[in-house]
Amino acid sequence: MASSVCGVPIALLSLVDSDRQWFKSNVGLPGTSQTPREVAFCAHAILRPELMEVPDAMLDPRFSTNPLVTSQPHIRFYAGAPIVMPGGASMGTLCVMDRQARVLTDDQRAALTDLALVAAQALDMRQAALERDRLNALAVQQAQEASAKATIYHAIVEDQSDMVSLALPTGELTFVNQAYARHFGLTPASMQGHNLLEYVAANDRESVASHLQALCREPGTAHSENRMYSVAGNECWVAWTNRSMGDANGKVVALHSVGRDITDRKRTERALLASQNSFRALYEATPAMLHSIDPQGRILFVSDAWLANLGYAREEVVGVSSADFLTPASREYARSVVIPNFLQSGRCDDISYQMVRKDGSVIEVLLSAVLERNADGQPAHSLAVIQDVTEKNALSAALRVNQERLSLATSANGIGIWEFDLATGRLEWSDTMFSIFGGSRATFGGTLEDWSRKLHPADLDACTRAFDWAIAAHASMDFDFRVLQDDGEVRHVNARAMVIDDAQGKAVRVLGTNYDISERKKIEQALEYSEQRLRLIANNLPILISHIDTEYRYTFTNDKYQAWFSLGEGGTVGKTVAEVFGPTAFAQVKPHLDQALAGQDVSFELRSSLPNAPTHMFVHYVPDRNAQGVVKGVFGMVRDRTEQHQARTRLQASERQLRAVTDNLPVVITYIDTEERFRYLNETFHDWLGVSLDWAIHRQVAEVVGPELYAQRRAYLRRALEGERVEFDVESMMQGQRRHLRVSYIPDVWTDGIVHGIFTLSNDVTAFKEIEQALQDMARVDVLTGLPNRRQFNERMPEVLARAARTGAAIALMFLDVDFFKSINDTLGHGAGDKVLKEFADRLVASVRATDMVARLGGDEFVIVLEHLNDEDEARGVAQKIVEQVRSPLFLGAQKLKVSTSVGIAYQAKTTVIHSAHRLVSTADHALYAAKAAGRDTFKLVVLGPEGEAA
Repeated sequence: MASSVCGVPIALLSLVDSDRQWFKSNVGLPGTSQTPREVAFCAHAILRPELMEVPDAMLDPRFSTNPLVTSQPHIRFYAGAPIVMPGGASMGTLCVMDRQARVLTDDQRAALTDLALVAAQALDMRQAALERDRLNALAVQQAQEASAKATIYHAIVEDQSDMVSLALPTGELTFVNQAYARHFGLTPASMQGHNLLEYVAANDRESVASHLQALCREPGTAHSENRMYSVAGNECWVAWTNRSMGDANGKVVALHSVGRDITDRKRTERALLASQNSFRALYEATPAMLHSIDPQGRILFVSDAWLANLGYAREEVVGVSSADFLTPASREYARSVVIPNFLQSGRCDDISYQMVRKDGSVIEVLLSAVLERNADGQPAHSLAVIQDVTEKNALSAALRVNQERLSLATSANGIGIWEFDLATGRLEWSDTMFSIFGGSRATFGGTLEDWSRKLHPADLDACTRAFDWAIAAHASMDFDFRVLQDDGEVRHVNARAMVIDDAQGKAVRVLGTNYDISERKKIEQALEYSEQRLRLIANNLPILISHIDTEYRYTFTNDKYQAWFSLGEGGTVGKTVAEVFGPTAFAQVKPHLDQALAGQDVSFELRSSLPNAPTHMFVHYVPDRNAQGVVKGVFGMVRDRTEQHQARTRLQASERQLRAVTDNLPVVITYIDTEERFRYLNETFHDWLGVSLDWAIHRQVAEVVGPELYAQRRAYLRRALEGERVEFDVESMMQGQRRHLRVSYIPDVWTDGIVHGIFTLSNDVTAFKEIEQALQDMARVDVLTGLPNRRQFNERMPEVLARAARTGAAIALMFLDVDFFKSINDTLGHGAGDKVLKEFADRLVASVRATDMVARLGGDEFVIVLEHLNDEDEARGVAQKIVEQVRSPLFLGAQKLKVSTSVGIAYQAKTTVIHSAHRLVSTADHALYAAKAAGRDTFKLVVLGPEGEAA
């Protein structure tokens, strides 16, 4: 509040002792709780009876060299009013500070002085409450001890200055101490037997009687205050701690009371009330948005600025719940989160709310508040300062979006940012640049040499020319180059930059980004190899295989397209379907392509009039989805169905011809009537299900195919018999063979519109499914060794780690390669190297369990994952076995080779934290290098625990 009234960013409630000042309340200096006394402005202020003001600390010889002035927080202005307790002691100050020189107005000085008085009174009340609670607790403890030892009890109680009594639940006094009797000018003996209500002021007797009656219903403790009369007949106030004491059955048998004269405190409270009324007037006139609310959340008073900002008159808001001026979301947040924490901690800072003006518009605010408690420690009222941050939040949100975008585009994606000042030759790098180029900021000189000396020697001239040309031409840059890191590793980097000109068009600086594309280069190489394998497979299948993108453009076709359609030179890739086959043919397939691009598997018969081409084809389109599930194209598979169609046409002439053909088609054809009885079955039905056609005819479908197959088809069958053409895919087990079927149910609707049955066609597309699966498997299996490749290894490792987390079992990851493999390749050729790798892989597989994973990551690098280990000796035993197996002579024809391996092992012990796959691989890789350093043909094991690594 002092911060808002005085219009400064910093306000402190500072308490000063012999060595330090510490902050009871702090606005504007987050993270600072105290300072040494020798540098504290407040140490000077408490020595003065009035407010101390320092308009400019830099010009004041007392403070011009003070570290709080010359360094953070750079204080220039200070004003502090001493907090003087009722006894005359100065406890500290209520002070305000600014980082700019300024002078307070007379109203602000008066307000700060009044606020310091309020703070002193609040501290005094707090001290008195703490002392009273301490004394009351002591009196209760003494009273309890006295019930067991009466003599000791009376001796202790009689020495008390507080009023102590024991009474029956009816109020009849059975004991009072000397202090109690002395207060009324009586003796303890003369008061015993009288009702304690006789000594209570008449105006308070009814409320005191009700209070004690409620307390005596069950054992417990309660506090109260009421008026009584002193020995001189004067009215006085007494604060009571009353405790109802029960017997073994919980029945209240006595009332123990301890009272203290609080008349002086009451007078202070009345003075405080007068001061508060004065303060309230100042409060309402302050230029900041302020409000105060009672324990029920109702507004007690608000500042004029609050009313002006929200558009209300004072009589419209006083007594109204403060929550009524919040939006529903802010109201719920306040009630469920802010208020409970506020009541517990006694303050809240910068709470973000939305408030509703009288005209219905919404403003965004930050609310800070402190809770004032009464003498019993219960909430009395709160004081809140509110700041309208609507415009500030809008600007911050726009800035935050830009910052988040920049952060996302750089650090999150591994993009380094650099800037080169052409005038000074100064080069600036972001932190990500060091992860790309190596080195650290400590060794970074900030010149172009830091960049050029990291370049691969073969790329230096080209990069320098590209850089110089872009500056001379004021053009943007986009080129790739290689970086040679300090450990000899070569990384591929893409550089993009733009030249920035001044107002006169002169190039003054270059701003650019660098992105590590090493993994992309590796992926491109692997993709090229994978595409070669897939094309070899696709070109040898007896069907057309293609990929069409979302613009109906071919991105892949196998060689069968040329063989079927004699397309001539130019090929198909990069051309649209319409460009290759003409608009008529495109119009035939476009609706089906659109279905597939919408995410559906599509199969259909296609009739073609293209010269030198099949006339009838069966086409199957499968959507190609990326990792996010978005369709980015269509895989197409086409079978030549010309002969089948011609046969179907000929068989229309007679039932015999129909039977002759359908019985030889690799599809199941049936006719089912409305009672779900078979009326026609072709021979394929018998071949697939092993059912006699003579037995099955006229029997119901469920009886013939069995409950499992019938349950798969029942819903589709009912839909077809209602007149709907139904097509669906199903996987069924028939005579021990699993078949993937594409099933069509075609209603037989006569001219009268009535469905008399359905034709069914079940096509075995198992081969297509297997081709699809094979294409997927090829991307996950190493073609040379048949082992899982890096992709499959990365897919399976999360499952391995999940099992380890679930079972608590130990696991080990081995990283190994062939010693001196490069020498084998260089001397015997890559063919011999491939045979060595194949034999090496076979020996690894033979050395481990069937449940253990062996994978080839690339080159001669292999990994083995051992699960469900009891201890690290098991891992060592397997490693020793592998080393010995590989050491056995290897024969290439008549040539005998001596081959060895080095093995690095990362062992994750039982019940430890589960490390990531990257951590395991990295640890095993380091262990591999340790094995090589130890002379090769051996292994090294590192144990991973929760605190790190242990060899």
